[in-house]
Amino acid sequence: MSSPLFRTLALPTALMVLALAACDEPADRKMHLAAAPAAASTEPSAAASKAPHEKSGQISWDAAKGALVYNGQPLRAEKLWTFDGTTDGFTMAAGDETPAEGSGLAVKENLPDSQLLTPRGLNINGHTRSLVVVRLTRVRASPPFDGTVYYTTATHGVSEAFHARPIVGGDPAVGETMILVYDMHQLAAGGLDWRNSTIDRLRIDLDDGAGGAFIVHQVAIALDPRSVPLAPPPKGLKPAVTP
Repeated sequence: MSSPLFRTLALPTALMVLALAACDEPADRKMHLAAAPAAASTEPSAAASKAPHEKSGQISWDAAKGALVYNGQPLRAEKLWTFDGTTDGFTMAAGDETPAEGSGLAVKENLPDSQLLTPRGLNINGHTRSLVVVRLTRVRASPPFDGTVYYTTATHGVSEAFHARPIVGGDPAVGETMILVYDMHQLAAGGLDWRNSTIDRLRIDLDDGAGGAFIVHQVAIALDPRSVPLAPPPKGLKPAVTP
């Protein structure tokens, strides 16, 4: 083992040798900059669309298949919006909507009781298409959370007399991804109106407060797999388990 004195004398000598050697080598002109620290942001972003914290459930998103699945089998979705670089015709009342980086719809709730609206003219047969599915990530909270879905038909517009509440999911935490499922044959108000109607448009209320933000990943209107047989699953997906 070298003595402390030897180490003291050897260090300057070694530094001189290295300095002389460096004079014979071309200078490295590459700049090695430290990565800039990530700025804290509360805006909807691609990071939220990656959904790192997602609650599991019978209905989930299969990214490889590009489909919502129920116990491993694809839902029969007559309407499926995925917002791949586009708003898909969705608009915000009292808020803003823009395509999120990567995929998804970034929505900001500028005023209390803002509303996410689908395009008009959906022409959905309410008798057979009874599920509404919304997959989203909360970016910023503006409580209280609402989560009500309203709809319009040829005979009525948006009304408290016709709406549904989620049977699965509700009020995700900031950074959490969640799937909200609505059984439109079991309305909170309206009886059998959805079942007996052709649906023209949906309105989705998220937060009642102002200042909130979400990434909406997918919205679908589909047959209920609990009562309607599903198509054979794509290769690689397990068949559904009877609930």
